[in-house]
Amino acid sequence: MIPESLRSLLRRPFALLIAAIVVVAAVACGGSDEPAPTAPMPGGTDVIAVTTLPVFADFVRQAGGDRVGVAALMPDGLKDTPTSLPPELHDWLRSADVVLYNGLDLESTVEDLLFVDKRRGSQIVTYSQDVASPTVDGHSASEARDNPYLWMDPLFAGVYVATTWDSLAIVDSEGASVYEANAGRYIGEINAVHQEMEKALKAIPEKQRKMVAFHPAFVHLARRYGLELVQMPTLVSNNPASPRRVEEWVATIEAQGVSSVFTARGYTSPLLTAAARKAGVQVCELYVDVLDSKVSTYVEMMRFNTKELVRCLGGGN
Repeated sequence: MIPESLRSLLRRPFALLIAAIVVVAAVACGGSDEPAPTAPMPGGTDVIAVTTLPVFADFVRQAGGDRVGVAALMPDGLKDTPTSLPPELHDWLRSADVVLYNGLDLESTVEDLLFVDKRRGSQIVTYSQDVASPTVDGHSASEARDNPYLWMDPLFAGVYVATTWDSLAIVDSEGASVYEANAGRYIGEINAVHQEMEKALKAIPEKQRKMVAFHPAFVHLARRYGLELVQMPTLVSNNPASPRRVEEWVATIEAQGVSSVFTARGYTSPLLTAAARKAGVQVCELYVDVLDSKVSTYVEMMRFNTKELVRCLGGGN
């Protein structure tokens, strides 16, 4: 349940919201593409948190500040499909006061581990239960079985941050005011990014607004910013690229008349590579679930994605 104080923030017009909240500069970027390092072992913090994905760990760091230690069970994102955890992550999970994950079967490879290995009495929170469905009125995204990549819409990401604050406050009531202030600040940053994205993506000419995607992560982003999402005949896989399947993909790309196609950072396959090469188009990568030293926060991630969308769709023309 999202507290009313943050619900009011999420409802406000963006101009008023940004004026009311101090926006803090994003963390400086590095020059490497290596994944962000796993957090150190618990110790010296009031609350221990575990998330499934690195992007969710950013929400915890932003809301929790110095009071919270956090680790992501899937440091390489959803391409990492562990059936067991290394000892240090087992220790995190067994020490956790709160566990946060997306739901909608997104993290099915680790979901059983969350319930089996977590510390008795720790809170377990499903983000998608707090997001209002964009497809079925009066239902949560979880109830409506929506596309699970909800945080790719910044307005939904604000709900994730609000849920994070509320969850931390439940297990650490003494820190509630700190979490509220931190969450409000970060929601302000996220809404500022939303405004930047609206302005930048609106400038893309109508005939160039087709987003041909090799990955299912962009449904909510495309809907929010008026892009036409074209899904490929099949999803990316690591299976060998059969000539028939390559031709299917090439036909779809050519029928759309585009010069670029999109995939999630870190996801590739022989099929994707062969089809893009044969169709003569570039493959553009957007960040979805991982962070690294070049893009180390959600806010940085969405700013990078905006620039990449404009570059690849030709919004500067």
